[in-house]
Amino acid sequence: MNRDQPTSLVTRAGGEPTTPRGDVRALLALVALDEGIAKQEASVAQSLALVERTRVELAQLERELGATREELQRRERAGAGPADVEELRLSLEGQERRAARLMRLAETKQNEALVASGGLRDGCADLAVRRGAITSRIPREAREEYESALRRGLAPAAVATRGKVCWGCFHPLSAAVAAEFLNAQAFVRCPHCERVLFNPDWKERP
Repeated sequence: MNRDQPTSLVTRAGGEPTTPRGDVRALLALVALDEGIAKQEASVAQSLALVERTRVELAQLERELGATREELQRRERAGAGPADVEELRLSLEGQERRAARLMRLAETKQNEALVASGGLRDGCADLAVRRGAITSRIPREAREEYESALRRGLAPAAVATRGKVCWGCFHPLSAAVAAEFLNAQAFVRCPHCERVLFNPDWKERP
């Protein structure tokens, strides 16, 4: 890719430029919707990761509990002094309380993940309808570039320019790319991070 040359994603209908305001607002709405979905998915993933870590910790603690119980039985059989036995018994009780807390935490986080995951599944149809309505207002070329950036894990996949800088990768734009924004009918793909760029002034126009 020649990073000195812009890739213009021009909005046209019937060969004539369209007004960019609706397109930019649709693009911003799409970014907001996708960010909301991503946050919900991340919340589910975090809860599940915490459940897994808690289960690993709980398994380790249960092994320690087993070893402590065996040691307590050994000392009792060997006729160890009351102080030694009591110290080990108190340690065992502390481990058991910690195991109970971990088990409750794992159950709570698992339930939270199930509820959040269920909410996402239940809302899939509605989200798909809303997303379809928004994307229909975005030019095909810009939509395809946006979806491509999103699949590559670039979030947000569309950003504004600020002072001739891409606000996604913070890389200065060449004069050729910056000049594209003189055309108020064009989206531009950042030649560095390949996000969809838009002129922040467009959405302010009547």
